Amino acid sequence: MIDRIETAIRAQHVNWKTLFRRHGNAWQCVLFPKLRLTEQDYQTLVRRLSAPEHARGLPVSAKTRAKLRAIANKSDSGERLYG
Repeated sequence: MIDRIETAIRAQHVNWKTLFRRHGNAWQCVLFPKLRLTEQDYQTLVRRLSAPEHARGLPVSAKTRAKLRAIANKSDSGERLYG
């Protein structure tokens, strides 16, 4: 649930703090109005969303893609013939 909320918020490219409202003892994300987050879940999201996006690291598939792209670029420029 927290991963889904984080992904949706990052996709909005807005100040994430504006997407949360206090609802009694829980927190509500305006993107998921029916969900109520506990204080612990909210604090977990705060830590994740406060960290720069590049600090989270790239998924393995993105790293592999970047590596292959770099090899192809070097090959195209004549620096390397292949991987």
